[in-house]
Amino acid sequence: MDAFVMLQELLEQEQFELIFPERSISGQLDIRLVYLMNDAVESFLVFHNARMTGEYRPDYEGEISASMSFEDMEYILVVHQGDSVVTIFFEDLLTDVHLYDYGEIGHFWMKDYEYLRQLEYRLAIMRDKYDYLGEEYCTPEERKLAMLVDFPPLNYCCYPAVPEQYSNCKRKEKILLF
Repeated sequence: MDAFVMLQELLEQEQFELIFPERSISGQLDIRLVYLMNDAVESFLVFHNARMTGEYRPDYEGEISASMSFEDMEYILVVHQGDSVVTIFFEDLLTDVHLYDYGEIGHFWMKDYEYLRQLEYRLAIMRDKYDYLGEEYCTPEERKLAMLVDFPPLNYCCYPAVPEQYSNCKRKEKILLF
């Protein structure tokens, strides 16, 4: 997936969590923007050779608006966090993706549905990887398994620990399994 499309998607979702700063091997400053974080993936958009002006508010929770332009051989991203404005000037937008083995995890449980919950959890993080990063980051098996998230008996548990806006649950009513 194109990094600029990914940035647009984040901004439309009003998500803007920066990680500061890293100097690349050449000494240039790279600022990271969190794209997707779960137990299977850590994914960032990287503003390469960047500089920033204004005030970034890491604890801000509210509406954001953004605009981007390209002038004098650099991109300019202006983000409004309420009455605060941060501007990032950068040469390129890259992706940085780290994939992990999620086969040994599954720490969200529901009493009496532990095995179903573990299966649902594994499928859901595969689906996140597929939806946000694209099929090229998934094995052929993961591509098939990720589609099972929409199978009603498997989304019975529906991540009760996750706030509703982040939930992958498609159904509000409970399904009787027995």
